Amino acid sequence: MMKMVIFVTFTPCIVSICGSLLRGQSATENMEWSTIYVAFFSLFYIVELLFMLCYFGNVLTTSLELVQESVYDSKWYTYPLNMQKDCAFMMRSAQSPFWISAFGIMPCTLENFAAVINSAISFFMVMRTMA
Repeated sequence: MMKMVIFVTFTPCIVSICGSLLRGQSATENMEWSTIYVAFFSLFYIVELLFMLCYFGNVLTTSLELVQESVYDSKWYTYPLNMQKDCAFMMRSAQSPFWISAFGIMPCTLENFAAVINSAISFFMVMRTMA
């Protein structure tokens, strides 16, 4: 369910960023200040929403990698048997990467945030040349 929510968040963000840029560009040509403000604040809100989602997804992924390294670097073999089993379970489960993803398509990382912004700007440039 969470994957669907993130995917539904990513896709409209690209379209909304492009739409806000187009609205802002047309408003600057006509010097409509109220429309410029609305376009700017909606653009800011969308980019901030997307950034927070990707930032915390990146923090979660990095934190889990640090937990894996910490367990592996500890002297887990000197612990009591029940803790050794817990550490072995943690190391085994940490071998497969974990990340928050957008419908299983792309992980929510800062690199993908940059890619989404780049895609939105590229889409804006295409729409701008067609208009």
